[in-house]
Amino acid sequence: MLRFVRYIKKLYIDIKDLRSRNDVEHYDVLMGFVSSILIAILELTSYFFIDLSQIKSADVYLLSGIWMIMQTIIFYSVMKTDYKTDSKFLKLLMFLHPFMIIGIGIVVTYNFQGFSNQIYSYIIAVFAASLIQMYSPKKRIAIFVLAPLFFNYAIYSVHGFSPLFFENLRISLMLSLLGYVYTTVQYNTDVKRRSLLTQLEKNNYVQKESYTELQEAYSHLDQSHRITEGMMRITTEILENDQFDDVLQMVLEEAIKVVPKAQAGSILIYNGEVMEYRAAFGYSLKNLQKITLKIDDLFQSQLEDMYAPAIIQDLKVFDEAHVEGETVKKLHEEGALVAQSILTCSFKHNDQFYGSINLDNFESKTIFDETDKRMIKHLAKQIEITIAIHKLYGKAITQTRYDVLTQAVSRRYHQELLEKRYEEARKTRSPFAICSIDLNNLKELNDQFGHNAGDEALRYFSNIIRKLKDNNVIFSRLGGDEFMLIYPDSVGLDVLDKIESMRQFFSENPLILNHEKVIVTFGCGIATYPYDSDVLEDLVNLSDQRMYDNKTLVKQQNQK
Repeated sequence: MLRFVRYIKKLYIDIKDLRSRNDVEHYDVLMGFVSSILIAILELTSYFFIDLSQIKSADVYLLSGIWMIMQTIIFYSVMKTDYKTDSKFLKLLMFLHPFMIIGIGIVVTYNFQGFSNQIYSYIIAVFAASLIQMYSPKKRIAIFVLAPLFFNYAIYSVHGFSPLFFENLRISLMLSLLGYVYTTVQYNTDVKRRSLLTQLEKNNYVQKESYTELQEAYSHLDQSHRITEGMMRITTEILENDQFDDVLQMVLEEAIKVVPKAQAGSILIYNGEVMEYRAAFGYSLKNLQKITLKIDDLFQSQLEDMYAPAIIQDLKVFDEAHVEGETVKKLHEEGALVAQSILTCSFKHNDQFYGSINLDNFESKTIFDETDKRMIKHLAKQIEITIAIHKLYGKAITQTRYDVLTQAVSRRYHQELLEKRYEEARKTRSPFAICSIDLNNLKELNDQFGHNAGDEALRYFSNIIRKLKDNNVIFSRLGGDEFMLIYPDSVGLDVLDKIESMRQFFSENPLILNHEKVIVTFGCGIATYPYDSDVLEDLVNLSDQRMYDNKTLVKQQNQK
């Protein structure tokens, strides 16, 4: 019982919702279902309760009722599939259904031979046929021309040209004409309604598309604005931090913020020979800096325009095909090949290739799209502007912060950096080491080869030190032949190993002065915070004292 009530409610909702649908099929199926039920009830009721003396055979009602029940089941099965059934049989049934109703009306009428109430069944049939479908002009003409034709032929076959025949002829023609007019109005109204709904749907679609495009444009503008804002903040930071790698790290972290799909990333810079990792997020930069790549190893080198943004969906496969095996092995060990998708774009400086930025996602190969490509292209342009600003700023401060002869940090700026490193170490409770250096025999070189020889030795020494030291190590000239190296997150023994490697390099690569080989030697002293002292002045004095002790020891060894 409850199931029946639920079904009646659903049927009511379907009928109520019927006119809002923009297709004829729903109307035809649902009204076919309703009409089949009603006619089946009518015919079966007549079979059981009609006076048999007034009709020729009661079987007409039984057969008509059974046929309508079968159609009801078919229509119900179509409705159960949410009107998704599409078959030739259903289309044929839909086409014949109104003709069947008219046919039942005529047969029942014929069954009432000799009685004046025979027109009633025809009236019911025409009325039902007028409601159950939206008829095309051809089908409409066929129904409302054939219906009175067959009906009056049946009357004529029984009564001839009698007054009863002409009375039924008049009523049937008038009824058929009314049915034709009604269905014509209904059809034209429905065509206009569906046309209006179609236009509204089209307008809604266009508006939805426009709204989506506006949303995408707004999102793109918002992200572009955020990138520009971030780069402006970084430009301000440049004025306080002239370390290029720090600037690149800030740029990368800003990129991760404005491209939410990015979970990690890196920036590679071309040093004129190879590509070096200079910034990283989500990876160990220290470990990546041990790996270098050739320009031909880059994915961009395979593109027609190497500055076009690109999405790499399987970097491991590409690298295994284009990068030498040892480098691939190192990248794999550092977890740099596990990203599912990489958003990448190259950038330039002074119209020359300068580097590339990569944003990685570990979850999906298809997460990045064309919008993200536009964003990283905009980001690459902002990086180019940032690099240009940094270069200009670097030129402006070179004379005040860097020694002209050796390009080492000047004494004044050195003091600022040293105090900054000291304060950071105190806050983070991390160690750092300072190494005081003094070149040996600089006066003797000037005496032997002339004053320019001393400058050549200073330049040579500085160039080698800058090339051998790590990027995060600060190299300063305090005056004359006195220098200092500041090693963050390091202790004395580690620094001593690096200093000995430098000495070995100088021993194997002598300076050439007037076609003579001159080995550059130096004394050094190392002091570590906080193990040697937690007072900065004491650390500097201790490293100086150890440097002088080392110079004395080196001279004594050379005299032997």
